[in-house]
Amino acid sequence: MTDRADSGTRAAEHIEEKLPGFLRIPEHKKSKHHHAAFYDTLERRLMIKNEIIAAVAEFVGTVMFLFFAFCIATQATNRGNELEAADPNAPLDLEGLLYSSLGFGFALAVNAWIFFRISGGLMNPAVGFALTLTGTITWTRFFVLTVVQYAGGLTAAALCNALIPGGINARTTLHNDTSVVQGFFLEFLCTAMLIFAIYMLAAEKHRGTFLAPVGIGLTLFIAELLSTNFTGGSLNPARTLGPDVVLRQFDRTCWIYYVSSYAAALVTAGFYMALRASHYTSVVPDQDAEMVQEMKQVVRDVHGNVIGSIDMVPASESAPLLEDQAALAAEEGRVAPGMAEASAGNSDFTYAAKDDATYSHDVLRHKTSSSSTAAPPVAPARAI
Repeated sequence: MTDRADSGTRAAEHIEEKLPGFLRIPEHKKSKHHHAAFYDTLERRLMIKNEIIAAVAEFVGTVMFLFFAFCIATQATNRGNELEAADPNAPLDLEGLLYSSLGFGFALAVNAWIFFRISGGLMNPAVGFALTLTGTITWTRFFVLTVVQYAGGLTAAALCNALIPGGINARTTLHNDTSVVQGFFLEFLCTAMLIFAIYMLAAEKHRGTFLAPVGIGLTLFIAELLSTNFTGGSLNPARTLGPDVVLRQFDRTCWIYYVSSYAAALVTAGFYMALRASHYTSVVPDQDAEMVQEMKQVVRDVHGNVIGSIDMVPASESAPLLEDQAALAAEEGRVAPGMAEASAGNSDFTYAAKDDATYSHDVLRHKTSSSSTAAPPVAPARAI
């Protein structure tokens, strides 16, 4: 029973280390908490803290992404309108299209790269919905992020409208004789491509995951190149809602930008889960295999015999193991409490123990197999 209580206390302490000082339980109150209640309280506080941090980061990231995108798109649209006014038969302004598409792609890539370590850098309610359907994020996180993403879109549009002379000019509307059906499926396919890129580059962990924001930004770039001239290139409900609310203009066809995005998330999530269920990695195996021969670190005793191997584990998992081993060693008298030290070299592995008068040194011994040749007598370990 005591061991279970100690284990619960250690687990609570590890959670408490992840909390800022004002969220931790004061020392004088800890004795009044049963270890289970103590753990539950800290776990609840940790969850709330994480959701708040994720919400703040996602809001800031969405504002920064859409603010830059809106301002760039506004300049491109204004230029296109001027060219069209000067010559109604002028061809498509490819320079403005390229400028606007690059603005959206680079703005997403940069801000996703900045914020993905905090909130995931989604910045798109449809993307959050898709990741929730596959269990990548929780429903609680999805609802929190959805609220702040829409709020971020509204804030970014308001900032652009206030800071750019002439106001924001970045609404998503159907033009160039694009029908509702055409607009819907253009938005659907472009959004599906963006979401699938996020699944394969960010949700799937591989050697190139750290470059995911670049690939995702490039995906948005080519999607904007295709869709901007026909639908305005939304691919993001928050991107559509912001300018419409700020300018107080809503078209009868604005629904397609919301329905198509969430429909694309639903279909793409199903396709991705089907790939996962079929173990798609067996089609082209070993894509993430090391280019050089894999090396394994081992531990040897003073005679060169291999007595163990070294594995890499998360720090959160290793800390409890090290504490348990130190406590067990102290109980057996191998290491004095508070004086545990282990030193590993190329030829020895020693423990240092201190008693009242002198230091004694013990070599960590390993029982070899009965079929192996007996090792020579163990030599004294070198002093630490």
